[in-house]
Amino acid sequence: MVIDNWTKVDNELIGKNADMRVITSENISVSEFEFRETIDLPIHSHNSEQTTIVVEGEMTIRYGTIEKKMSAGDACIIPANIPHCATISKIPFKSYDIFYPFREDFIQKISI
Repeated sequence: MVIDNWTKVDNELIGKNADMRVITSENISVSEFEFRETIDLPIHSHNSEQTTIVVEGEMTIRYGTIEKKMSAGDACIIPANIPHCATISKIPFKSYDIFYPFREDFIQKISI
């Protein structure tokens, strides 16, 4: 079992528009996002499958031919290596993202 605390890290995709906190293990990474402003997040991809759970606010996520408007209580799964983007359209916005396998880039930011 791993017991740890959330670590606030910088994320170039969200800039200063939001706070991101991360907790990670040898298998998964979990990130918590809190947006203060609406924003269009650019297309990106990563080697991890991503599950996004919206807690508050609204967003539209796009990947492949899929476009889904999400609000509190909604969740989606994005396969690994699939380019995707999102628009945060209603604030305050809060979500949790779970990544498997863990995000190496998150571990590097925590270690700094």
